[in-house]
Amino acid sequence: MADIQWRTIGASVKGALHHRNGKPNQDAWAHSDSFHCMAVADGHGSAKHQRSDIGARLAAEITVKLLEEFANQPFDIRLIKEVSSYLPGKIVQGWREAVVRDHQKLELSGDPPQNSGEASDTAEQNQAAIYSLYGTTLLAALVTEDYALYLQIGDGNLLVLNDAGKIETPLPQNATFIANETNSLSQANAAHHFEQKVVFFDYQPPPVLISLSTDGYINSYPSPVEFETVIKDIKQLLFKQGGEKVQAMLPDWLDETSQQGSGDDITIALLYCFPDS
Repeated sequence: MADIQWRTIGASVKGALHHRNGKPNQDAWAHSDSFHCMAVADGHGSAKHQRSDIGARLAAEITVKLLEEFANQPFDIRLIKEVSSYLPGKIVQGWREAVVRDHQKLELSGDPPQNSGEASDTAEQNQAAIYSLYGTTLLAALVTEDYALYLQIGDGNLLVLNDAGKIETPLPQNATFIANETNSLSQANAAHHFEQKVVFFDYQPPPVLISLSTDGYINSYPSPVEFETVIKDIKQLLFKQGGEKVQAMLPDWLDETSQQGSGDDITIALLYCFPDS
């Protein structure tokens, strides 16, 4: 691993439909300058989730900070497995605390949400309604010299390209939802709805590329196979042209994909490495 250089690029664009109806981009992404980790979030965007663009940004930023803390601990397989199991709960707690702070700040500034229903009867119901305003999904990944850690709640795509050129999905995909339903950071017991996995590199090599993307990207293609081909093509471009050029082109690619495809916001974050580069 000593000869491997890890790099992160990414972009988030407002979807064609949101350009037409004047809504903000509900997606967000964040990455670390100190560790090899990144997060992507997709706010729900409906009337019930009026501040989900803020919720997505908070989710991505808080998750990256927690992954930095996680990566900074000494390497021990049993410790990594144990501590990683607590990450979903810490993410949910950190996100909820940030959401409450933001809600209080906006309330004090005279910017309450538009009334979307009857007032709740209990403090617990009121708290749940606040979380719902900021509802979002979340994808995250961390890579160290010894392991990769993957986390997900809700829809979106976490894909891994191995050194043999094969696309893998390290986390199970929930196929029980229909239409636009999905798990969310805002729901009760959100920590229990995370999928997560730690992959140690003692018996297998590290990935070549990790891709996190919101569902507006894959929904712009007729099939998952065609979407996976796009990820492989991006890897080839990174290898031939370098990260700076691909980074500069990403926003235009995503804009065009949204216009010709789903019309939704699109975000992608890529963590990649090429030995001896």
